[in-house]
Amino acid sequence: MEQLRLLLAVVLSFIVFFGWNYFYTKNQTPPENQAVLEQVVAGDTKIDAGENTDTIGKLNSDEKQNIIRSLPVDEKKYIVETDNYIVELSSIGAKIISFRLKNYKERNKDNSPLKEMVEYDFLSGSFFADLKSDSGIDLKKANFYSKESSGKVKFDSENYDLVFEYQTESGFKIRKKYSFYKKSYLFDCDITVINNTGNPFSNQLSVSINSEKPEAIQVGFVGPTVYRNNKLDQIKIKNLDEEGNFTSRIEWGGLESIYFITAVVPDFDESIICDFSVLKDKYSGSKKEFIKADFISTPFNLQNGEKKIFNYHFYVGPKSMDTLKAAGFNLEKSVDFGFFDSISKPCLWVLNYIYKVIPNYGVSIIILTLLVKIIFWPLGTKSAKSMEQMKKIQPLMKEIRDKYKNDKQKMNQEVMNLYKVYKVNPLSGCLPILVQIPIFFGLYRMLFSAIELRHAPFMFWIQDLSAPDRLFDLSFAIPFMKEPYGLPLLTIIMGASMFLQQKMTPTGGDPTQAKIMLFMPVFITIIFVNLPAGLVLYMLVNNIFSMGQQYYVSRSLSK
Repeated sequence: MEQLRLLLAVVLSFIVFFGWNYFYTKNQTPPENQAVLEQVVAGDTKIDAGENTDTIGKLNSDEKQNIIRSLPVDEKKYIVETDNYIVELSSIGAKIISFRLKNYKERNKDNSPLKEMVEYDFLSGSFFADLKSDSGIDLKKANFYSKESSGKVKFDSENYDLVFEYQTESGFKIRKKYSFYKKSYLFDCDITVINNTGNPFSNQLSVSINSEKPEAIQVGFVGPTVYRNNKLDQIKIKNLDEEGNFTSRIEWGGLESIYFITAVVPDFDESIICDFSVLKDKYSGSKKEFIKADFISTPFNLQNGEKKIFNYHFYVGPKSMDTLKAAGFNLEKSVDFGFFDSISKPCLWVLNYIYKVIPNYGVSIIILTLLVKIIFWPLGTKSAKSMEQMKKIQPLMKEIRDKYKNDKQKMNQEVMNLYKVYKVNPLSGCLPILVQIPIFFGLYRMLFSAIELRHAPFMFWIQDLSAPDRLFDLSFAIPFMKEPYGLPLLTIIMGASMFLQQKMTPTGGDPTQAKIMLFMPVFITIIFVNLPAGLVLYMLVNNIFSMGQQYYVSRSLSK
């Protein structure tokens, strides 16, 4: 039994290590935008590179854009600005070519551009509609008409409607009406298909969105998502070929990143064919890939003179619980912390409540850690008392080991008798720790994925609680550290606090166990070097409170 604590320490170390590796991989910074010539803004027209493909691949972004803009297409652009975003639309395809969030930046720098939700490299734009079956009508290339003047439109009321229309020579007509709202991330798009061709018309309508394919799996989920039958279906990128196509009545579907989501909400009582796929860049040489989500209607049939209306809602914005709930349609279900969801969401609610009183998320994390410590104070006290009792019988245990060092069975029997005589339960010091592990991982998932912490400052050099702790900006690489390179001062302080905590904690008198336990702070510190500063802050504060509790119990028992 004297090895139980050593075994438990090793097991917990592996749980923490492999748990982090399961939920956390490299959070790579997206590369700077490069122009992609797979499709051009002017209606998805392919550039016939021919023998000049290599030359095109070597062009810089401005040169590629000049090629694209020189095409003889009478494209008009419209800009609508609300309280939350600035959206730019093109008459080609009546699509959205830019959607910038006014309350969020790409990077945590003063000169950083606003967060762009439409991939710049995906030059065909997003939120376009097309006919699925071959009918000789390519809506992505079509130049739609709008009675509004191009440029920035006036937004004088709580909502603004921008209507595009396109009609073929045969009499097929499509109307696309966007409705933007001044104070919401939600906007509407009503698509009306009208058949004036003189003949029956059959087809399927497809509405598409896109995002850049993530370079690596990160904490939480990134990729295609569908909410149907009161259940959230998240499709891993590697499983797109097997799971990325299905027909179902969905409430909404979309593409998620860690902090943001673009969602399509069909507002009609029909099944939708969901088709998620990966498109590869063919021309620019960047080898960039995009995830494309097509929401295809079931086949419809229109007689001459008939029309059909498809109503859609779109949400383009942050994965904030309050914002998503205000938008409706169960969009808040996209905030999912996986296995620890039932722990993470209450912690997030408490964190946000504290923030409303004290508007600093670093301080809010400290108070949340204290509240968790208070809740588990009885368990922590029981564990600390057990450790102190173990400390008192260490000399007797050493005598037993020395006396029966050649008889392990007799040694264990005498140790068990010692526990009975002094009424010491070695498990009572370990079980409280095991009980708190789910809370730790729940907080870990929440602190890693909550958009509230994105670019949220604390104090001094910690200006982004969602980014790794870095003091100074070093130009050289450091082992075990991801970019940016710098001094992880808060992490080092956290490791030092863990070392002090280990010095205060009895180790069972076994020299080997003592050495392993003293190595643990180094092991954990290396892991935490690349974790968000908010999580490091939580661990540091938790260690300080734990040491205070250990000291309090020691003083109480010594009286």
